[in-house]
Amino acid sequence: MGGEKNNQNYLRGDGKLPSILVQAQTISDGWHKAMIACKDSGLRVETPKYVFGQSLGYDADINVRVANPMEDFEKNQRHKFGLFDDDRGIMQYILEVTHGIHNHWKKDPNDPNDTRWGYTYNERFNDQIPLILARIKYDWDKRRRITGRDYQWTTWRPEEDIILEQEDPPCLQRGHFRFAMNSQGVWVCNYVSDWRSRDESKAWEENNKGQAKLQNNFALKVSDMLGIPVLVGSYSDRSSSLHIYGKYVDEDRIEAQIEQMRAGTLNDFLVPLFIEDEKKLKRIIAAQIDAELRGEGQNQSEDRLERLGYDLDTFTYPTDWDCWPKSWDVEPDPIILFKGRKNVIEESMIRMIIKAKKVLGSHYKTATLKQVLDDLKTGKVNDRLRASPFCGEEIDIKEFQERIKAYELLASSSDFWHGGLRNLDSLFQRYRS
Repeated sequence: MGGEKNNQNYLRGDGKLPSILVQAQTISDGWHKAMIACKDSGLRVETPKYVFGQSLGYDADINVRVANPMEDFEKNQRHKFGLFDDDRGIMQYILEVTHGIHNHWKKDPNDPNDTRWGYTYNERFNDQIPLILARIKYDWDKRRRITGRDYQWTTWRPEEDIILEQEDPPCLQRGHFRFAMNSQGVWVCNYVSDWRSRDESKAWEENNKGQAKLQNNFALKVSDMLGIPVLVGSYSDRSSSLHIYGKYVDEDRIEAQIEQMRAGTLNDFLVPLFIEDEKKLKRIIAAQIDAELRGEGQNQSEDRLERLGYDLDTFTYPTDWDCWPKSWDVEPDPIILFKGRKNVIEESMIRMIIKAKKVLGSHYKTATLKQVLDDLKTGKVNDRLRASPFCGEEIDIKEFQERIKAYELLASSSDFWHGGLRNLDSLFQRYRS
């Protein structure tokens, strides 16, 4: 590293990652304090997308505890340096997180020039929410309390996210809801989010405006489900790597901005979160989505929407945008968690098919996929195994039946897997020789 810009090794210190705790009242306050803390105590290191010659960035393991995460919404405020979208963009992002309004805005794997993400956060966690709610309901009905430590969802899929082909695995890793009763006997919904990596300067505040709304919606849903008051409690944001890019040091004079923040007070930097009222913003976004469905393209401007005939003062948006999404009201179904995990299901089924073929080679030598599947689904394969002179270990039929149920359910979806069982059949043909 001796040829690095101005030989920055003297900035590196002992190379040990610091852990920092920030106590804040609001999300804006948390961003303000975390930026100063990261600059003061962060490790100097190459940040993501570093290129030779850039300044080293700042990086630390940072936990920001926000006492009142909804206060910025109640007071309609944000940090003027912390958000880079306009108010429509902020509302759009919030609805992407809470309601998955743009879950279809994903990278086309066949288009090398498509720079969009290959997943959305909402897509990764939303199907888990009804199962969490069912656990909460069970605990309430059985124990009359909801102090469980297992009300959590995760986004990480090892078979997709740790492989080299995944260039941008999810930054958001986990959400954990924790309930406690206060001294007045009212239940409080606290929330913890865990992040693998995060751009502190340009992502943290907007990310957490979305997380605060998610927490608020979850508290509303639990209150409605159990018929009890539930308050929004604290929000803790944990980032294993919360960093200030070296690029921002060079191009945005971020260090001078932080010193300006240090010299003032938080109130000096608060500006309105939304210029339009929230309902107007939702009407605009709903009209944008409708225009997209009509083939007019994404993110049409207000002027363009009005020219298309949309009355943005009266256009209706889904009523659940004002609370929790309707998808949280469905009956919990563990099978749906297999959605998007084709390879895991196929692999387990193929292993069972191979096992059956090995121990009953002569019987299945010319069998079709359907014949093997039928024998596995009905349990007949184990009858054949027991009758075989070289009887081997029996196959877990119940496990297979669960796999095939998931596979058939998802393969029957019109837009899923593009061929369903034909895909499995090609794998079977490959393995049968």
